[in-house]
Amino acid sequence: MERTVTDMPFDQVGNGFARGYFVRSASGQRKPVERHSFKAFSPAAGVASSVADMARFLSWHFRLHQNGGEEILKATTLKQMQRVHWVGAEFDEPQWGLAYGVRRYGEKTLWGHGGYCPGTRAEVVMRLPAKVGITMMLTANDVSPGDLVKTVYALTEDSIAAVHGEKANADDVKEAANTGASLSEFEGHYAVENYDWDRYVGVNKDGLFAVSLYSDEPVEGLENWVHEDGDRFRRKRKDDTLAEVIDFERDDDGRITGLVQHSYRLEKM
Repeated sequence: MERTVTDMPFDQVGNGFARGYFVRSASGQRKPVERHSFKAFSPAAGVASSVADMARFLSWHFRLHQNGGEEILKATTLKQMQRVHWVGAEFDEPQWGLAYGVRRYGEKTLWGHGGYCPGTRAEVVMRLPAKVGITMMLTANDVSPGDLVKTVYALTEDSIAAVHGEKANADDVKEAANTGASLSEFEGHYAVENYDWDRYVGVNKDGLFAVSLYSDEPVEGLENWVHEDGDRFRRKRKDDTLAEVIDFERDDDGRITGLVQHSYRLEKM
């Protein structure tokens, strides 16, 4: 973890350390955070790190969870820290172990911790049985990384597990890579000018998926599109039957310029 230090390296702003910003004012402006030190708060705050280092931190958890033994901490100690020690009187969130929050994403339990310092917010969560972890760092105080991480986890867990999980095999990984390469030209941001119909189209195991960029619950409205032929796809219903057609359009040079669904055209941005 070469990019993790126990103070704010303000001398590296613009050269590896991102400047943080406070909440947006009524005029729409954010003030940058000035140089400061956490001093007496250092035991609870003031650690600067990178997303890559946090990914290594998550990998350490997965190793101890799977292999047991000792690596800095004993696996039994870490397990005890992640066990729920107290909950709210109404049994609502959050539930806490020692330094770890225990969260429920639907029917699944995740462990992690969030951070809030002047100009920065962060969230780290992990699903130990699946070996899936997500870390997010933001440089503004008025955006919740917890909400974003929950959405990202729901969108990516199955794909990550298919390629990197214990049940993944070489054929599945190769098939996923081939599917991604063959359909990647359809991927991107599609929108209708002056309307909040923006959608992101990406590649998944069915072919393509589409999510609304303005939705608070994009996973709930996610659509799966099955490749039918050429530039034509069909929406797959929850019962796996196929619904309406989605046609992609190209320009004279063969580049994707938009898509048509229910006779509405969205332009590729």
